[in-house]
Amino acid sequence: MSVKSKTTLFRDLLYFKEVVAAQQISAAAEKNGIKPSNLSKIIQNLEIMTTRKLFKRSSRGFEPTSEALKLAELISNAEKSFDFCAQKLKRQNQSGILNLYLPQNLKFKNLKSFCQKNPDITLVFCTSVAEADVFVDYTAPQNADELICVQNNLGSNFEQSIWVCSTHQKAAVNLAQFIISEMHY
Repeated sequence: MSVKSKTTLFRDLLYFKEVVAAQQISAAAEKNGIKPSNLSKIIQNLEIMTTRKLFKRSSRGFEPTSEALKLAELISNAEKSFDFCAQKLKRQNQSGILNLYLPQNLKFKNLKSFCQKNPDITLVFCTSVAEADVFVDYTAPQNADELICVQNNLGSNFEQSIWVCSTHQKAAVNLAQFIISEMHY
């Protein structure tokens, strides 16, 4: 299979995953800037390729079959791997920049002191865990084996646990350690 064929297939599979999530061709098409008729054709071609019906069509939309759900999960895993590779490339091109993700309802007051102690590093707040060199979240990361992860509590009087994760870059590990130490004050 040529690179061009693989690229087209991967794109079509990502569109398929969007239809599974939306359970409507029109909603998935609108979200991704594609015509519904083109997206419908992509789904038909995938059904021909897999020799399976992937959706039960009804007046309420497209209900994914069990085969479609399994395929969507495989595609989701492939997409995560692709995103991880893309982020690795992006990180290699941005020396001195650390991407930090914090949940919206979580604030750290003392990040300025980390920046003052590390003037060669610029912190950039990002909107997703996938983009982050360091992230704090309430759920365990799905790609934990590729990261340095610590599960911690927000203090001795809280049952809420939190995950602090970083890539293996020295600066990212230092920031993660700083965040963990700040959580205990």
